[in-house]
Amino acid sequence: MTKKKSVFILLLCLLWAKTTMAGVFIPGDQTINVNKSFGVADSGAVSGDWFKVSQLNMNTSGNISSFNSNPCYPLTFLCTGGLVSLGYNGKANYSLEITRHVATITDDAGNNYMFTLAFPDNPPVVGIYENNRAVVGRIWNTRAAIDNSFNSPPVSQQDTAKASASAQGYCGNISVGCNYAIAAYMHADSGMPYLYAKFPKNISAKSISFNDIKLLEFKLTVRNKAGDTVIPVTAKLYISGTISVPQRCYIRADKNSFDFGTVYSNANNGTIKNVSTSITTDCYYVPVGTTQYLKMDAVSGGVLNDKATVYQVASDPALGVVFNINNYSQCESNTNDRNFFKQEYLIRKVFTQQQHQTSTDTINFSLCKYGVPSVTGQKTVVLKLTSRWVVN
Repeated sequence: MTKKKSVFILLLCLLWAKTTMAGVFIPGDQTINVNKSFGVADSGAVSGDWFKVSQLNMNTSGNISSFNSNPCYPLTFLCTGGLVSLGYNGKANYSLEITRHVATITDDAGNNYMFTLAFPDNPPVVGIYENNRAVVGRIWNTRAAIDNSFNSPPVSQQDTAKASASAQGYCGNISVGCNYAIAAYMHADSGMPYLYAKFPKNISAKSISFNDIKLLEFKLTVRNKAGDTVIPVTAKLYISGTISVPQRCYIRADKNSFDFGTVYSNANNGTIKNVSTSITTDCYYVPVGTTQYLKMDAVSGGVLNDKATVYQVASDPALGVVFNINNYSQCESNTNDRNFFKQEYLIRKVFTQQQHQTSTDTINFSLCKYGVPSVTGQKTVVLKLTSRWVVN
C-alpha cells in the first residue's frame, strides 16, 4: 500500500505541472519606409506645429483561423500572443495595452524633429484571436474594446489605449486540461494611421534620416484563474526613411556687376561715380522672431584701409570703393552707419508668420578718389554680400 500511495502522489504532481505550462509566440512587427520632401511654400511644414506627413499603410489581417500554431505568422503585421494552461473549468483572460510613442530625432546642428502617428479618419481596430488547443475548431475572433482612438497627436511623449476581457471559451477537458492561446493583432477593418511630424524653427534646408523609429506597440498579458501570467514580446511598428525641409528665405540682386568707367588722374578728389543694386528677400512661413543680418566682405582686387570703410583698388590708397546699406554711400565717413566691411548689421525682425514675406534693401556703392592713383589699366574688385537669418 505504501508503494501504491507514492505512485499516486507522483502522478498528481505531474498533472499539476501540466496545468501551469505557458508559452509565447514570435510577434509580428512592421517597418514602414517614409521618404518625403517639402517645398518652400508648403504650408504643411510650418515649424512648431504637428502636421500630417503621409499615410502609413500598415499590414493587417482578417479573422485568424490557425489551429495549434502561431497565429501571428507570417509575422508581417502587428501581432503578439501567448498561451496559458487551464484546468477542466479554467478560463483565461487578457489585458491589452497599446502605446503610441513620440520619437525625437536630433540632427548634427542640435535641431529636434518629432514624429508620432494618429488615426484621424477611422479608429484602429484590434482583433483578438483565441484558440482552445485541446479541442479542434475551438477558435474565436473578436474585437478589443480599446479606450483611446488616437484621432489626433498626443500632448505628451506617449499615450496608451487599453482593453481587457475574459476569454470567450473555457477548457472543458477533464483529463489533461487545455492550452489556451490568445493573440492581439491589427485587424483588416482598422483605420490607417498617418505619420505626423513637428519640425524645428528651421531657416536653412535640412535632410534628416532615421531608422527603426518606434511609434506604436502592442503589449498583451494573458492569465488564468490560478494567477499564472504570460506577457509575450510586444509587437512594434517602426518607421525608417528621410525627411527633407526647405530653406525658408532667399535673397536675389537685380544687378551684380558694375562699370565705374574711366578715372583720370587729374580728376577732383571725392566721388567719381555712384551705383546701386536692389536686394530682394523672400521668406516663406518664416518663424516669428527671425532676424535678418547683412554683411559686406571684400574678396579680391584690393586691400581694406585700417578702418575697414574703404576697399582700396589694387592696394592703392588713392582709389577705393565704399558702400552703404539703405543709405547714401560717402567717400568720407567716420560714423558706423551700415558702411563697414566685415561687420554684420541687423536689418529686420519678423513679427508675424505669413505664407510669403518680401522685403527690399538698397546697397549703394561709390568709387572714390583720394589722390593721384599710382596704378593704371583696367582693375576689378570683387565684393561679397551675405545674408544670415537667425531664429531666436
